Amino acid sequence: QWIIESERDAREYRAAATGGDESEKISEVVAATLFLNLATGIFGATMLISLSEWLAAEVFRIEADSQARAAQALRIAAGTIFLSLLSQVFAAVLQGMHRFDIHSKLVNLGNISLLAGNLFLALSGYGLTALFYWNLAVTGFNCLFF
Repeated sequence: QWIIESERDAREYRAAATGGDESEKISEVVAATLFLNLATGIFGATMLISLSEWLAAEVFRIEADSQARAAQALRIAAGTIFLSLLSQVFAAVLQGMHRFDIHSKLVNLGNISLLAGNLFLALSGYGLTALFYWNLAVTGFNCLFF
């Protein structure tokens, strides 16, 4: 009974929020948020990619023979950060539409995939770069599914 009532309340809220001038305001807010997250993500990813070798050598002081792999891992992480910022916008739209059912299923699926994949890769000895690629892939799928 509670689920039926909450779904009916959600439909009524969406109808009220999207009626009249509010739907235009909602579109403007989503567009502005998407633009800011894209700009921030592009800037952050570009900076991390540009500075990856310097960060590996000077900031993290990684041994010379491992610096190239560390810089590569940082470049992969830049993509993950960008996709994370982008998927936040789409996840927020689902929450704003009160589609917590879809949101929670996607978040749980992503978290289980991330954890299971990381455990498998780590226990199988694939190394740090494979973990970074797995995180990038799962974040990309999350972004796509949201």
